[in-house]
Amino acid sequence: ASDRDNLEKLLAEMQDVPAKERSARFVCVMAYIDARGRKNVVQGVCEGHIATAPRGQGGFGYDPIFVPVEAADGRSMAELSAEEKNAISHRGRALKALRPILNRNVTSSGKPKVRIAAFDYDDTLLEGASPVLMTRRFVRRGIIPLHVGLKALWWAVRYKLRMRVEQKVVRQYIFASLSHLKAEEADTMMAEFYREELAELLRPAGLAVLEQRRSEGCSIVIVSASFQPLLAELARDLKADGYISTRIEQSDGYYTGHVDGQPPEGEQKLLQFNQWADDRYGAGAWELVWAYGDHHSDEPLLRTAENPVAVNPDSRLEKTAKAEGWPVVDWSR
Repeated sequence: ASDRDNLEKLLAEMQDVPAKERSARFVCVMAYIDARGRKNVVQGVCEGHIATAPRGQGGFGYDPIFVPVEAADGRSMAELSAEEKNAISHRGRALKALRPILNRNVTSSGKPKVRIAAFDYDDTLLEGASPVLMTRRFVRRGIIPLHVGLKALWWAVRYKLRMRVEQKVVRQYIFASLSHLKAEEADTMMAEFYREELAELLRPAGLAVLEQRRSEGCSIVIVSASFQPLLAELARDLKADGYISTRIEQSDGYYTGHVDGQPPEGEQKLLQFNQWADDRYGAGAWELVWAYGDHHSDEPLLRTAENPVAVNPDSRLEKTAKAEGWPVVDWSR
């Protein structure tokens, strides 16, 4: 049948239907699945009613008998100009709803956004906590006094038990004990510690995921409250695009024992990550696609990622992950 045949059939079957019961709508649903497999479905609707006779020569299909509610002068869809029709049509509205989704991966200039994968270090990529392991090594070698090592260990226990602790404290314990060494000498010892002990504790499963994200075009960033010299070695080893770490003040070439700013933990981890990404790529020119963490203090960063992943999480993060539907993975060696 032709369009005209369909119109005449519809009007014939509706000839006794009163005006108040002749409501109708055009509906358009558009689906888009992007390269990462994300499904996006949008809908556009144009409300109107069925006229008693065809009017107008434009459009196609049922346009001559469909009168949209937006046509205040009662014109049918076939009597509207192409610009007027596109502004209110179901297809035009669906396309408008889809446009932000199609554009979310590009900047205002049309360039693709930098896709970032952020990884925590301690107990995520690393099998263990680097500050605790470093303290143990330095105590054994007489570099750090035993009482400082015990205070750091007690801090770590309370941290694991989710007791309220000050993030700066344990770092200041350790670096205050290194203040008799030149900062360059202390950095060298920490770099040696990484190469001799920590490199062997990196989780193969985590490294495999990191390489997968890199192969997908992601910029790799390590975000951890661990110490800057350790993260510098790790970033170099993994060929990461950047890292964010705890930094300790220096004076006359020696560490003072005071934290420079705030350790990247909790909300600070998110704030410092955002600042790093803005400085590196420009505000609005990047997106956090993946984030991996093990501790409940990683939640602020995980919540902003398109794909948050809880790695061997503590009980609190595991509870959150299950409630939010985040993947929970085991990267244990």
